[in-house]
Amino acid sequence: MGEVKVASAANGTALTTTAAFISLFPGTNLLRITPRNAVTAVVVRYALNPWLTVLRTADALVTVASLLDASRNLQDNDTATVLNLDSFDTVTNNRFIYIGSHIQFRGVRVIIGNTNSNASVLTVKYWNGSAWVTISATDNTAAAGATFAATANVTWNVPSAWAVTSLNAAGDTLLRAPAELMDPQLYWTRWEVNGIFDASVTVTGMQAMNRVTTYDELDIALGDAMRVFVGPKGTGCIEALTDAGTASLIVRCATVGIGSRFI
Repeated sequence: MGEVKVASAANGTALTTTAAFISLFPGTNLLRITPRNAVTAVVVRYALNPWLTVLRTADALVTVASLLDASRNLQDNDTATVLNLDSFDTVTNNRFIYIGSHIQFRGVRVIIGNTNSNASVLTVKYWNGSAWVTISATDNTAAAGATFAATANVTWNVPSAWAVTSLNAAGDTLLRAPAELMDPQLYWTRWEVNGIFDASVTVTGMQAMNRVTTYDELDIALGDAMRVFVGPKGTGCIEALTDAGTASLIVRCATVGIGSRFI
């Protein structure tokens, strides 16, 4: 092994019967998960969730200068790296956040740094093969009429008509560079708001929610190790919970190879 880091909270991330999410470090090759401190729990249920590509545009992807790739900042297990949404403008003024992955996902855990309190409603759309249509998302980040007001999940039922596309193929952009952002065939969502955000709003993390909840199970007395790739078209985070009661989960990330390190 090369470098090793603990991705979970100190002494293990606390688990209940409600799913918790643990971001992994980009460049991880080997993952080890260890349950501990079980109270009533018999097993830990978990899923490996996909990496998200997260793009913010200030002009509907007309220019490269307006494009920000926030994918790494929001999935590097570092609250100091953020997506800045200060005074984020409305769909009418061509402001969008695009979030996509190589497999379908049932929602996104949105971790807020500086909250928004201005009145605004979030609409999430998906590509159905010919058009962007509303995905009927439940926005649990909303409070007192303002979206992105609290850390919470934005969820939906995975649409049967959700189709892979590139942003170029969807007709959302004339940009041809950077091609690695515009051209990959992903399951894209487009996030829009109808009110301008506060002057200081940040997001410190976005974590994919697995498309299904048929979790794998890990005996509370055992650990597990597996090879993974953390990065584009790979894994982004772990979703974990208990069957009953509480427990905690230690998640260790490692690189593989002489001199290997996280990227």
